[in-house]
Amino acid sequence: MSRAYGRSLVRLCLVTGASLLIATLLLLSNLEAVAFDLSHYQDQFRRLERPAATGMTEEELLRVTREIIAYLKGQRQDLDLVAEINNRELPLFTRRERQHMVDVRNLFARGFQVRNGGLFLLGVLAVLGMIVDKGGRPLDNLIYILNRAGLAALLSIVAMGLVFSLGFDYWFDVFHFLSFDNDLWLLDPARHNLIKMFPQAFFFNTTRKFVGRSLLQLVVLVGISGWYLRHKKGKVRDGLRAGPGRIP
Repeated sequence: MSRAYGRSLVRLCLVTGASLLIATLLLLSNLEAVAFDLSHYQDQFRRLERPAATGMTEEELLRVTREIIAYLKGQRQDLDLVAEINNRELPLFTRRERQHMVDVRNLFARGFQVRNGGLFLLGVLAVLGMIVDKGGRPLDNLIYILNRAGLAALLSIVAMGLVFSLGFDYWFDVFHFLSFDNDLWLLDPARHNLIKMFPQAFFFNTTRKFVGRSLLQLVVLVGISGWYLRHKKGKVRDGLRAGPGRIP
């Protein structure tokens, strides 16, 4: 196997690994940003008419949502909340709902771990990407890998997004079956406030938002890195045209 072929193979492996890591990191980071953004909840409560569906005012919905966010962040220990529902002080969640939210918080915690581990691995790949080419162009090589990895991640997320959007209900159930080892997530929308507050349409809109942000960031990454590579290629071509002994 020639040295050039070996470098190309290593570069392909780096691009593949980087594309998986970039896609995962962007999706998890944007999911976290949207999931902990109170203004997103306020917008969805209004769009989906949650005050009428829950019997709570918008202010009460936002108050208990702050507590839910704090719980998911690990800033409070339980969700034994009382809310004003139809002008009565009532427990917000049943035992089943609280148990399900324990699973949800654990899922978020695993997501944080995956994100942090992914950042470390991406840093390792970045270093390898800068040293794999012995031609004295470590930065150019790194940007090339980021460009190709970003493009692969972009195309992959677009493809997955199209598949999921055409059958979101199905994939939403698949996600729950894969993520949880119990059926606590099967709640009754007629009596469980967790579903009344966050119907499936809420999760569809949330998914569309954090995936859309990820795609926009990938477009920026691919665009900037692609411009840099074309610019460098143009400078090299101009230098070759100038020829030895000529002033470029």
